[in-house]
Amino acid sequence: MKAEPISQVDEHQQATALDSLLSREDLWRGQQWQQQSDCLSSGYTSLDEVLAGQGWPSSGVCELLSDQVGIGELTLLLPLIAQHIPLSGTADKQRNGAVALVAPPFIPFAAGLAQHNIDVERIVWVDCIDRKEQLWALEQALASGVCQLALIWLSTLSVTESRRLQLACEKGHSLCFCYLPSHLASQSHPVQLRIQLHRDYNKTVDNAATELTIVKRRGGWPIAGFELSLLPRYLAYSDWQKSPSKPEHSVSSDIIQGPWSS
Repeated sequence: MKAEPISQVDEHQQATALDSLLSREDLWRGQQWQQQSDCLSSGYTSLDEVLAGQGWPSSGVCELLSDQVGIGELTLLLPLIAQHIPLSGTADKQRNGAVALVAPPFIPFAAGLAQHNIDVERIVWVDCIDRKEQLWALEQALASGVCQLALIWLSTLSVTESRRLQLACEKGHSLCFCYLPSHLASQSHPVQLRIQLHRDYNKTVDNAATELTIVKRRGGWPIAGFELSLLPRYLAYSDWQKSPSKPEHSVSSDIIQGPWSS
């Protein structure tokens, strides 16, 4: 039998193989910024402007790096959580599952979450100490297709673990946010997005915005620190916040802001 030249190999098979390769979440392309169209708004206009596709990716792994608590690290994601499990019950049929919170450092405060139009009955709170169990629970949630959004708080994450979570996101078409310490910013994890958060407590309350630095973003260069107000709405727009007679003292780092319960 005479072998056919390589040039006559079925073009359809070649195209299928190429499409399969380009669809991988861990493969980056030079023009990928323009190719992302299924993103989800962050709920913050200034942040959307610097994110690929004008919002959070619809699937994959993202990292939020910080060594501080109570600086709006959860508030940053509340609009996204509300998109997946809105309190009003008018959720998109593609986002009517649950949101998983794995090993959060504080007890989720149901009333605070409900204030942000979040259906707390569809929050899966995984409270376990063992790190392997935390990662196992997260992987199962992401791959299940039920939890299209999951958040986890970790002290460390290896490249292998990050890649495994990425594969789970691909299987379940889900989105994962990992809260990690800042020193991990130097590691090369195959993730969609990495943002570092910091707040200067030497400033007064009305100026104590959270500083965001985009360490890594798919389809674009890193972005130096820019400020984003992540104060709760009832504080940011209260009469006390605008009153000139409010106390002239620095904000204590012991104050925990956001929908947590001590």
